[in-house]
Amino acid sequence: MKPSDHAMIAEIVHRALGVDFTHYKTNTLMRRIGRRMVLHTMTTMKEYEDYLRRNPAEVEALFQDILISVTTFFRDPESFEALAQTVFPKMLEGRSREDAVRIWTLGCSTGEEAYSLAMVYAECAEAAGRDIPMQLFATDLNSTCVAKARTGVYPASIEQHVSPARLKRFFTKVETGYRICKEIRDLCIFSRHNVLGDPPFSRVDLISCRNMLIYMEPVLQKQVMALLHYGLKPSGHLWLGRSETAGASRALFDVEDARNKIFVRRSGGSAPSLAFRPAVGGSRVEPFLGAAPAPSQIPPNNLAKEAERILLAKYVPPGVVISAAMEIVQFRGDTGPYLAPPAGTPSLHLLKMLREGLLVSVRAAIMRAGEEGRPVREERLRVKSDQGFRELAVEVIPIKLSDAKQSGFLVLFDEHGKPDRRSLGLRDDSPVVNTTAEQIAAITNDELVRLTQELAATREYLQVVVEQHEAANEELQSSNEESQSANEEMQSVNEELETSKEEIQSSNEELATVNDELNTRNLELGKLNSTLQRAKDYAESIVASIRSPLLVLDAALRVKTASPTFYKSFEVDRKATEGRLIYDLGNGQWNIPGLRTLLEELLVRNSEITDYPVLHHFENIGVRTMILNAKRLVSEFEEESLIVLAIEDVTDRVRSDAILRESEARLRHAADAAGLTYIEVDFARGRLRIAENWFPAVSSG
Repeated sequence: MKPSDHAMIAEIVHRALGVDFTHYKTNTLMRRIGRRMVLHTMTTMKEYEDYLRRNPAEVEALFQDILISVTTFFRDPESFEALAQTVFPKMLEGRSREDAVRIWTLGCSTGEEAYSLAMVYAECAEAAGRDIPMQLFATDLNSTCVAKARTGVYPASIEQHVSPARLKRFFTKVETGYRICKEIRDLCIFSRHNVLGDPPFSRVDLISCRNMLIYMEPVLQKQVMALLHYGLKPSGHLWLGRSETAGASRALFDVEDARNKIFVRRSGGSAPSLAFRPAVGGSRVEPFLGAAPAPSQIPPNNLAKEAERILLAKYVPPGVVISAAMEIVQFRGDTGPYLAPPAGTPSLHLLKMLREGLLVSVRAAIMRAGEEGRPVREERLRVKSDQGFRELAVEVIPIKLSDAKQSGFLVLFDEHGKPDRRSLGLRDDSPVVNTTAEQIAAITNDELVRLTQELAATREYLQVVVEQHEAANEELQSSNEESQSANEEMQSVNEELETSKEEIQSSNEELATVNDELNTRNLELGKLNSTLQRAKDYAESIVASIRSPLLVLDAALRVKTASPTFYKSFEVDRKATEGRLIYDLGNGQWNIPGLRTLLEELLVRNSEITDYPVLHHFENIGVRTMILNAKRLVSEFEEESLIVLAIEDVTDRVRSDAILRESEARLRHAADAAGLTYIEVDFARGRLRIAENWFPAVSSG
């Protein structure tokens, strides 16, 4: 990944969430993007861009990753002690209850620092015997962190940073850890706030902005510092992180405690512009001394042509054309008296090639030319040569090409305008000891001016070195916090993995138990299956052995099975019988309303059908008289109730009864004709009984 590759990613986040990371520290942004790519096993930035466009949730995840949230209670205890000893007593002195203390904490994350400030203030006010109210505004760009800060609930691990006395006074023990007490919670107002887009709080006594500037490039740092200066009261205090300084905004603040990074607002300064917004997707304004393409990537011809145009317009002293990264891309004229190749690895970096005496002034001139965008000339410089020191002037001219993003400088070494001994009234061969007092004074004054200029350039150079050192410290602090954040994330992932491992082990044990139960149930099921089978075979053998027709019906009154006698008696086959409603068998001979009612009631009331007569013309066997008997069958092997329907063909018996009745009628008629008293025929038992007076009549006759 190249540093320029993140521009499109920043644009996607800006359009989706309204937050612009264009001037966020490039290295930090690239590391956070790289982390997300590793999590998704992606190797190219284009692949990750496409993934972001398709997955809004990943945009939010990247946003959360970029906003590194690393904080603890009472971070840097010495700094909190300095506030308690110097800053808060000054705020309380001579203040009335109507004039509340106002504190603003930027980048409050999950609220630990805001609550820490509130606790320290409460302790100081109590110690001073001053009941002065306080308002603490805690803001952050991350709404998720702000929501957690509002709850005021923290894990038990805060015991490492909060003393037992403070835990007892300012916290309440809860199931998940500790909850901040109402006294402190009521002092703090949490809100989501974009310091570069939303109006700042004003008339603030103390602003805490710790470890936020280290993630911003200088252009944003300068903007934020102006906002903080605007938000503070006259003589209000600014509290920065250990690796942060006022930087380019030194004119706005005085140092009160350099060790603990406590500053005091200077009077003056103008209100910052609240409409500042880096252009989305636009080109970033690269600093002249920032990262630039390697010399091999810069076509020297374009810069050379522009340099020739400038030289022809002015004069042609020896010089070099350099890129924004101070790499020499072209030598012009004899630069040997001013430049020499460095020892060791070959290099074309200008600052490594300058001869003794030129480094500080030339570097300062290049920086000024880059910042101001105009030519800068340094006079009365001295460069060491074999014959001693040679005096010269150095002019640095910025070069910008209109059709490209390339930038550079033309550095000229000019000895034509240097003062010589004749201008001071001296001959070239006259020693200094022969000069007059006026001439000595002129020489001394000239040397004093030169030394003063050299001292000023040295101071400026040292200031730049200090700022670069501070910037490096900021980068290291940023990397340290990212590492701490990554460690915490890794610890969280390890805990999740450990939990997942335990859950998997528990699941495996449960699966083993379930597997054992299933095996047992399979065995039981096998036994049971072996037992509807043995029972089924037994039942079917019983059904087959019964000589009367027999039907087994399910709860829907469909035929589940029928006895062989049924098929034989009614001259039907299995295919036309099983699975069909009893009412649809044959020509509908069983579709009898009374029988339907009895069968349905039998299922509901568990009743029986006894000797129900049916006289019907059956499809294959003609008119028959049947007697039906039915009973509900409940079995532990069946999920539903069954009905056993027994059918008895009584056609022949009915016919015999009819013949007997006809015979009885004839006998009675004959008895009446013969004058017999009576004759009784018991058709049910097939016996004939004649009255006793029958016999005398017979015997007398």
